[in-house]
Amino acid sequence: RSNRINSIISDFESSEHDLEFNMRDYLLRSLEISTTLDKISNYAEIISTERCESKNKAKSITFAIDKAFDTDLNILILGEAGSGKTTNLQIYAQKLYKNHIDSLTIYATLNELAKLTGDDKQLEIGIKKYLENLGINNITKESLKEHFRKSKTTLILDSIDEAIVEYPWIINSINE
Repeated sequence: RSNRINSIISDFESSEHDLEFNMRDYLLRSLEISTTLDKISNYAEIISTERCESKNKAKSITFAIDKAFDTDLNILILGEAGSGKTTNLQIYAQKLYKNHIDSLTIYATLNELAKLTGDDKQLEIGIKKYLENLGINNITKESLKEHFRKSKTTLILDSIDEAIVEYPWIINSINE
């Protein structure tokens, strides 16, 4: 595995990262490196990760957050209270509402969706009720699931840290 991580890092370092066009590739390669490092860290007594750790800390890049959002990957934003997480999500949702008329964009807090879900513990039910509260009444749970599977849908969920305290089942429901 040490050779594998060294190969991944070398490929990563030697490739040109034009973030304007290759953000998705950059994030996927970063994930591969991170995942591989996590796996081999279990074998620290027999595998040296010194090169990996020093390279991991050596470089940082700056980019507009919407470039990461536009990759169609699942993105998690972490930060201190007041650092702009919610504001960035709301601005991005507004951008999608304005520029992508043919797709479905849903922005909501997980607390709100979980409350609407009730005892069913199925996020689709909370989303359906949320849309009904917005005046969209022609969606069934099944049609919503079908829309998520087949259509361009962006689901922007805010405040996961608050939701999991009161609704610990919410992570499993998101995965489903």
